[in-house]
Amino acid sequence: MARRTDGAMPKRILIAGALLALALAACNSGNTNPSTGPTPSPTPTPTFSANPGITTTLLTAFFQGNYKPGVTVYETTSNNGTIGTPITSQVTNSFGQTTFKNLVPAVAYCWYFNPTPALRTSICTNQWQSGITLGS
Repeated sequence: MARRTDGAMPKRILIAGALLALALAACNSGNTNPSTGPTPSPTPTPTFSANPGITTTLLTAFFQGNYKPGVTVYETTSNNGTIGTPITSQVTNSFGQTTFKNLVPAVAYCWYFNPTPALRTSICTNQWQSGITLGS
C-alpha cells in the first residue's frame, strides 16, 4: 500500500508560525529602547523681556492660605538672589496687598515679611511686573 501524504499539515505549521511571528511583533510594537530610540529635542527656555513702561508691582502677602492684612513688607535690593540693602517698607491693606512704585524694569528686587516672629517669607526676582505673591 502506498503511503499517502497530507498537504494540510505543512500549511498548518506555516500558518501557526506566521501567527506566532505576528503576535511577537505586536507585543513589541510601541516599545522603544531608550538607547536606540530617537533623541528628544531640548525644550526651549522662555526668555524674559521686561516692559519698560511698567514701574509698579502689586504684592499680595499670604500665610497658611490666608491674606495677611496689616503686615509690614520690606523691599530690598537683590544680592545675587538674596536679600540685600533695604529700600523701603509698606503695610498691607485689608486684602494683604500693597503696591510698590518707582521700580526699574528688569532689575531684581527682594520682598519679605515676617508672618510670625520666628519666620521670614521672602522672594527675590526680576519678573515682578505682573505682580508678586509672597508666602503661601
